[in-house]
Amino acid sequence: MVPNKIKSELAVPLFCAGVTAYKAVKTTNPKPNSTLGIFGIGGIGHIAIQFASISRCKVFAITRSALHMSISKKLNAYNIIKYTNQSTFIKELKEIEGYLIMQLCLLHQVKL
Repeated sequence: MVPNKIKSELAVPLFCAGVTAYKAVKTTNPKPNSTLGIFGIGGIGHIAIQFASISRCKVFAITRSALHMSISKKLNAYNIIKYTNQSTFIKELKEIEGYLIMQLCLLHQVKL
């Protein structure tokens, strides 16, 4: 239930996209000051940055667009890489962050 003091149009992103982003971040078992890489800063990724920040993680954002790089910066991602192709990405990631241990969270469809 959304508190009455929050306008519905401001709460809407917390439902579908918000639950997906929260689950992805929560599954990584975030710890304060740990680095959490978020690939894809769009409708869900920008919310994931905020959940990771609330968990006091250092957010490393990976995106394909200049606009989303700007959004990541405004949301206080400490480092941002623009993904162009796999070989460039791996090289940049190794130079900037070293290799990251990554956890993948897959949400599957449940048949009712």
